[in-house]
Amino acid sequence: MGQWVNEEWRWNFDWRRDPFGREENLLAELSNMLDTIRGNNMKNKWIWVLNSTNVFTLKSLYVNLSAAPRRILRGSCTCLAPQKVQIFSWKSILGRLPTRSNLSRRGALSVGVTSDCVWCPGIQEAEDHLFCRWN
Repeated sequence: MGQWVNEEWRWNFDWRRDPFGREENLLAELSNMLDTIRGNNMKNKWIWVLNSTNVFTLKSLYVNLSAAPRRILRGSCTCLAPQKVQIFSWKSILGRLPTRSNLSRRGALSVGVTSDCVWCPGIQEAEDHLFCRWN
C-alpha cells in the first residue's frame, strides 16, 4: 500500500491488472489528491473513551449500550408525556411500529394475509396512513 521514505509517505499501489486508458486519468487524479495529505510517522493506537481507564472491556460496552436508550429519550424528549407515549411516538417516526406493511416486509404475516389496511382495501397499512392520511 505504501511506505515511509525519508519521513514522507509514498503510496505504492499494486493493481491486479494494468489500468485502461480512461482509468489512467483517474489514477493520476487520485495520486494528486493523496499527495496533498500529510501524515506523520507516529504509531497509532486505539483508545476506548467510554470508561476512565481508556481500555475496552465488555462490561463498559454493556453499561454504555444499556444506558443508551435512556440517554436518547432523556436528551431528545423534554415533554410531559409518559415514557410509553414517547417510545410509541419515536417508533412511529422511525417507521418501526408493527403495522401490516412492516410485518409483511419482515415476512411475519400469515399466508393469505395482505398488508392492506383493514378499513381501506387497496391501501397499505403503514404509519403515515394510520396517523396522517386515514379517512
